[in-house]
Amino acid sequence: RANHFGKQVRRHERSALRNDANGQGGAIVNVRFLADDGRTIRIGLLSAISRVASLGLDALREIFDESAYQRFLNRSRLESSAAAYAIFRQENEQAKSRRPRCC
Repeated sequence: RANHFGKQVRRHERSALRNDANGQGGAIVNVRFLADDGRTIRIGLLSAISRVASLGLDALREIFDESAYQRFLNRSRLESSAAAYAIFRQENEQAKSRRPRCC
């Protein structure tokens, strides 16, 4: 029994590289995400890293009130300025003082 595996897989008889088409080798990694509607989405590794980084930045913007400030500007139809930010901070402080405190 002759082993023909090496001749079928390798590009050249003396090559260490496999004869895979682009995108079919082991370097491409697929990541699965669960979409909002329940579907499973497969994306590449770089897209997954980009998506996770984007979610992280969005979370930081929420934590540091950047998203809330942008919503305030849109709602009030104001341009970003020191005066607009002062109004935003005043509204936020009033809203926080009305919330019941726990523990």
